[in-house]
Amino acid sequence: FSRTLEVTGSVPRAERDYVRAVSVDNPTRAFLLAFRAALGRAGITIAGDIADIDDVAVESLGARRLLLIHESPPLRELAVRLMKVSQNLIAETLQARIGLASDVPDVDPLAAARGAYERTLAGWGVPADDLVIADGSGLSRYDFVTADALMAVLRRMAADPRDAAAFEATLPILGVDGTLERRLRGTRAEGRVRAKTGSMSNVRALAGYVTTLAGERLAFVIIANNFKVRGSTIDAVTDRALTALVAKARDADVDSR
Repeated sequence: FSRTLEVTGSVPRAERDYVRAVSVDNPTRAFLLAFRAALGRAGITIAGDIADIDDVAVESLGARRLLLIHESPPLRELAVRLMKVSQNLIAETLQARIGLASDVPDVDPLAAARGAYERTLAGWGVPADDLVIADGSGLSRYDFVTADALMAVLRRMAADPRDAAAFEATLPILGVDGTLERRLRGTRAEGRVRAKTGSMSNVRALAGYVTTLAGERLAFVIIANNFKVRGSTIDAVTDRALTALVAKARDADVDSR
């Protein structure tokens, strides 16, 4: 673990601060360093080095005494952080945790999690051929999903009386917060779209819900792959589509995708 961060490249000239978040290579060790520093500020001295338990042989630990049990916030709170800012580390951790909860012995946790995803989505009417799951965050180039699969998830969650509100609360709000904070701000679409972004080189996706000016609620999925223009160009086209959805109500028998 190192406290050194190398930054290369360029940033646009602007009066506002330019802020970017980065992940650490060893979250466990990073937490322990911060925890030790916090204890030190409180007058509690920790002798010796710290270590990730994954890097220490269990038999060498000797007698141990439980010092602390910490329970994470509920999933509905973790999911807000995950979705609003696309926190990939949380997504990967959740996948691993789901896999560890599997009742199948001697199965890799990540493989077990993928099986749980596939069984759940199959129960929602998503065919197995509509998705390929390689990781929990969607960063792998081996992840694939169809617009139909995403639409099925949006419909299923919107119709769920228990989880619909909690799910929608995790989605970035257009022009307000999260990864959509700076898009279409000050327009009629601001605040009327809740959606999750997905982006990497030559990939742009957006899926979620629109509330039209007429008060109608729509679900939409927009995916662009393998384009040869700037990502900002695709975002601009997507924004035009969102503006059109907000301005014009959809007929009851027309599926907007």
